[in-house]
Amino acid sequence: MHSDYKDLIYNFINELSNLKIGWLNAKRYGLAYWLDHNKLQEVMEKIARNEFFKHQEDHDGAKDPSVCSIFYLALKKKQVLLGLWRTAVGHPEQAKMIKFLNNDFKEKRWRSAANKNAFVLLGKHRYVDAAYFFLLADALKDSVNVIINKLNDIPLAIAVARSHEGSDNGPVLKHIILNTILPEAVTSGNRWMISWCFWMMGDKAGSIQSLIKPMELVISDIKKHASDFKSPTAQNAQHQVNSLNNEDPVLLLMYESLRTRQLDYFKGASNMNPQFEFEFAVKAATVYQEMGCDFISLYLVRNWEFLEVESSVAVPTSKPKSSSVDSEFITRVIKKIGSGSGTSVQEPLSIFDSFTSYTHTTKLSTSLEDTIDSSNKYKKNKIQPPVAAFAEPDMSAFDFGF
Repeated sequence: MHSDYKDLIYNFINELSNLKIGWLNAKRYGLAYWLDHNKLQEVMEKIARNEFFKHQEDHDGAKDPSVCSIFYLALKKKQVLLGLWRTAVGHPEQAKMIKFLNNDFKEKRWRSAANKNAFVLLGKHRYVDAAYFFLLADALKDSVNVIINKLNDIPLAIAVARSHEGSDNGPVLKHIILNTILPEAVTSGNRWMISWCFWMMGDKAGSIQSLIKPMELVISDIKKHASDFKSPTAQNAQHQVNSLNNEDPVLLLMYESLRTRQLDYFKGASNMNPQFEFEFAVKAATVYQEMGCDFISLYLVRNWEFLEVESSVAVPTSKPKSSSVDSEFITRVIKKIGSGSGTSVQEPLSIFDSFTSYTHTTKLSTSLEDTIDSSNKYKKNKIQPPVAAFAEPDMSAFDFGF
């Protein structure tokens, strides 16, 4: 999503698919989420063509344009689909589809007819066919609702909405984000998806802040875009997200990467209360420690740098209280690393080194370089044993049992 090499990544994925990318691979690699909408439209047309020929190869040359109809109609290319139906000789619905597609769906009566056919197909549980008939009726919202509720394919709904609307700020895409994706992401504590939703809605500050901000404040930010937003399990979601077992420490790396990439992200990070960044940094370090990655935990607290805070943002004057984070974990990490290794710790390192103007003079008495130097000196000064000449053994000393 934030990569500068999207085309290169797509080309690699296309090569993995033998240059015949289909919807399954597109869904597997999440193309609907991170491709630019212009590139996505180009890829959707390739997917439609590949799905059509794949069905033909798998069914002894039998042609069925219905397998690619939703992709072509999402791109508003009805004439291409009509041409494919004319080649589908032997298909039981060929004549009906050619006759129906020949109509002008800019007229209200034909859109109404397509809408009625879509509901008939829903009653027959032909959900894919119903979805593209809704597209014929220019009922994009109904089409994506069928894809989400009946096919359970959110990536396809996103791809259809972005391709049909031709932008990333269309009303149907926003409807999908606010009514389907965000409630599920908040409930499951999926901060990655929440950040993507803010990014798609054009809220760069919300995109970076949602990576580390407390969930109740993230929900408040969501309500700025939709005042009627409701998460039925918001309290449970908040409890899950604030627990160590449900936090992803890699979020901190994404946060650090984004704030150095673009000015909008930097402003969003600098306008946030630094206490949230502090709490999440400590929480991430604690998660690493619980995973047994003590050196990564120590590296994080020693090298993390906080942004300079604007005067309009309140800076915490005391260490924030957190029930889920052990305030003594830094000391435990250093003691655990130093035990049995001959190192002595003068003073436990604090994450406040980078958070305030106070600086520690703490250092380990024995560094890796010192250990290597002393080892080399020991090898150089070690007294070598005298060289002994090889003596031929006496054969009479051997007993062969004769």
